[in-house]
Amino acid sequence: AWEIVGKQDRWDLLTINPGWILGPSLSKRNDSTSIRIMIEFADGTYKRGVAELWHGIVDVRDAAAAHIKAGYTPEASGRHILVSEEATLLDIGNILRKHFGDDYPFPKTQAPKLMFWLIAPLFGFTRKFASKNAGVKIKFDNSYSKADLKLEYIPLEQTVKAHFQQILDDGLLE
Repeated sequence: AWEIVGKQDRWDLLTINPGWILGPSLSKRNDSTSIRIMIEFADGTYKRGVAELWHGIVDVRDAAAAHIKAGYTPEASGRHILVSEEATLLDIGNILRKHFGDDYPFPKTQAPKLMFWLIAPLFGFTRKFASKNAGVKIKFDNSYSKADLKLEYIPLEQTVKAHFQQILDDGLLE
């Protein structure tokens, strides 16, 4: 695509590269990965602990705003990484516990890397993935998306709280 755009001047190209998209949904569907994982946070799937896997996270509302701004900002160009913050699954569990208390068995501990390596296939991960990624902190630079698209990211805590509240409001835990 970049090669093609360089050979013509009728249209521009830019890319939107979102991290893990969380935040309130507009529908009551529960078949998305982000909804499923949030439900698993509440149903006890992770009550014995979670792997130390780092994620770059962006609010769905920020991802939508970025797409709109990309289409209506003629001077926008290039590659835009959409990540508000980096966090582990335990960080998400801690945010959920802070706002929703102990009514749900949110994870309180991080599983040792060896434990994750042993059970990784039960959760859809390869052992190779577990050994190469558990405990490895990642960092994203969102400064270009902030400058080029004038994005102001919603804080992670607000995103996680709104996402889980939507799940409760829509009765998706029942």
